[in-house]
Amino acid sequence: MSTALGAEAPQFDLPGVDGQNHSLDSYADADVLVLVQSCNHCPYVLAWEDRLNAIQREYTDRGVAIVAVCSNDATTQLTPEPLARAFRQGMLVNVLNPKVALFFLAFLPQFIDPERGSAALQTLILGLEFFALGLAMDLVYVTVAAALRSRVSGSGGPRGRYVTSAVYLGLAAFAAS
Repeated sequence: MSTALGAEAPQFDLPGVDGQNHSLDSYADADVLVLVQSCNHCPYVLAWEDRLNAIQREYTDRGVAIVAVCSNDATTQLTPEPLARAFRQGMLVNVLNPKVALFFLAFLPQFIDPERGSAALQTLILGLEFFALGLAMDLVYVTVAAALRSRVSGSGGPRGRYVTSAVYLGLAAFAAS
């Protein structure tokens, strides 16, 4: 929901994580009130929590107040999914993905030589090799991304935003070409 600039804000009276109710009247002395739809389990929201607090600290003296509204059921605290379960689900999705099956059916047969032994064994070996190479490349991507993230976001400031924007623009240009 959004309102037009200059429009009167809708009334609200919501429970806060501090145990008190918060209403529009609670922020009557703020020149600008920013309502952020949030939740208590989303990794993106959790990643932005410190940023929102920093924005609040920076703009408080300018009359800006930020209120995060929990959009999900406040009585339900979702716990992160165990990594082993997420891995199994990811593997199942990839195994049952028709595009993956089509890739293997169209691509791998050209590398199978019936004169060199069992076609099933050769397919299994090539599949395992494909898996190992994919895993190695994904580990390289994760390692490089983690190193770049710590370098970009380590010093704070707007530098991270510009680097992120440049990466997204580069990816968009690459995808468009």
